[in-house]
Amino acid sequence: MSSAGLTQNIDWLNLAVEGYFKDRYAIKKFRRDSELRRDISWRPSLSFKKGKHLTVVVECSETYAYPPIMGRKKNEIMDAEELISAYAVCPSELLETPAGQEDVKALRSEGFGLITVDASGNAVEHLKPVPLIQVIGEGEFRTAARDLKGVTLTNVRHAFDQYQNNPPSGVMKVGEIVESLVHSAALVAKTQGIINASQASASVANVLKTMMELNYFSAIHQELSRARAFVGTYRNTAAHTPKTSKDEYVKYRDCRHGFLEGVHVVNSFRAAMTKVGLKIVSKSIM
Repeated sequence: MSSAGLTQNIDWLNLAVEGYFKDRYAIKKFRRDSELRRDISWRPSLSFKKGKHLTVVVECSETYAYPPIMGRKKNEIMDAEELISAYAVCPSELLETPAGQEDVKALRSEGFGLITVDASGNAVEHLKPVPLIQVIGEGEFRTAARDLKGVTLTNVRHAFDQYQNNPPSGVMKVGEIVESLVHSAALVAKTQGIINASQASASVANVLKTMMELNYFSAIHQELSRARAFVGTYRNTAAHTPKTSKDEYVKYRDCRHGFLEGVHVVNSFRAAMTKVGLKIVSKSIM
């Protein structure tokens, strides 16, 4: 991140972006230059509620596309046990500079939104923010998926893209990938006479349970157990509707863990099947 320093003379940006949120999202009530929370020492330019559970904060700067305070307060926001997303707002000409473009990359990677305002007061939304508790950066994803290849990597990348827009849906998608791999392994195991047709056509949880009970798979019991736990915990994440702000926070926090765990399970399950001599084929899942 290239930004440093303080913001100033931002009234015109505040007015423009407030009008944008009123027109685009029908936001009627704003807090201006007010303390965000007692446990977060930040007075953003604007803040407002979007829906029942999400707090949106807006930081305006004439100087930086990525106001430094946003980076400094990110960890505090993630510890706040509340769904909070954040926009940076700056003059449109800042994006024409190399430093501005570097800041845009940083904002995108860290889950922040970005709105620019031109000299006529027209606001344009370039990046949509996500609740910061759910953010998985590109670098973190690449590290988690570094051992995946071919169709499996394409499937997981698609799930990650889906996660960026809708975390519960992305977790469900990586769950589908795990289930597909288990079904593929079951078919190969049936062909080799390791399990019978009835066992191979059972639910994913029961296929994994059967495998865990057979001596043939004793060397990979831990990997099978982890896959079964993942399927049982995260497969229907999107179907769970939170009732309170705390429930919503927990759901999105768990989505982050669930997605990364799912990627690990995809990798470890494939490696485990190879270890016991079962060659499974990944199918495209879109």
